[in-house]
Amino acid sequence: MEILDIQEEILDFLLRKHQINPSIKFTTRRINRNNKLENKFWFIGNEKYFEFSFWEGKDGKTGLNNLGFTIRWNDKRKEVHYNFSSKFGNGIEIINILVPILNIPKVENPNYNYWEKCIIKNPQNILEIKNSINDFINNEKEIIDKIVSENPDKGIKFISDEKFKTQINKINKFRL
Repeated sequence: MEILDIQEEILDFLLRKHQINPSIKFTTRRINRNNKLENKFWFIGNEKYFEFSFWEGKDGKTGLNNLGFTIRWNDKRKEVHYNFSSKFGNGIEIINILVPILNIPKVENPNYNYWEKCIIKNPQNILEIKNSINDFINNEKEIIDKIVSENPDKGIKFISDEKFKTQINKINKFRL
């Protein structure tokens, strides 16, 4: 299975989750830089990985989500994990609350604060990836949602209905 096939499957999966529960919203690629949307890269990433989030909040330097869900799929690594990152302090207060609650190990990086928790290594098929996302939605996401709602001015927010609709409409223009 190739990364673009996985992105398409995950996009469909997340859209179905949203139809069942409209509070489940997620980020997608917003800009067609380097024709990425035309080439069916629906999420931030490249040929080796992609990332999305269930919340608003970006690391100012890397452009990655402060609270991200990443799927790596390349010759060296095939895994699903969620990660927290902050280079300039955006979202760091919420991250500092979540790290001990969710027991997320810090990854040593001299350039920025980064935590990562592997959910599944070497998934054998798309169903394993979907199941890991579903488990995250039913467990960790609920905990994170509670902390985000209790800390509305700390740099990480829920995705608004309007923003989500705009993102999906943009993606759908390229899916046709």
